Amino acid sequence: MAQPGPHAGAAPASLRAPAHREFFLDRLVFGAGQYLLAFFWLLILLCVIGWMIAAFSKADPLAGRLQIPYLLWTGFAAVLNFSIFLLNL
Repeated sequence: MAQPGPHAGAAPASLRAPAHREFFLDRLVFGAGQYLLAFFWLLILLCVIGWMIAAFSKADPLAGRLQIPYLLWTGFAAVLNFSIFLLNL
């Protein structure tokens, strides 16, 4: 079994970044009703998740594959958000 590193328990920046972006997404959609801006925010989040998957896969391929449902769910949220935007035109 591998020994924990000096920063064991501290979440890496790649793990914190999507969480911070999701916080602001909630404010855009539910607080301000800015569906188009929230859609573009989700596109940025999709890119960050893709980067996160690549970074996790370098460390452990299973960790990268476990993030794929998160990527798919965020993609679904982007499609849903854009659909809501179109319905409100």
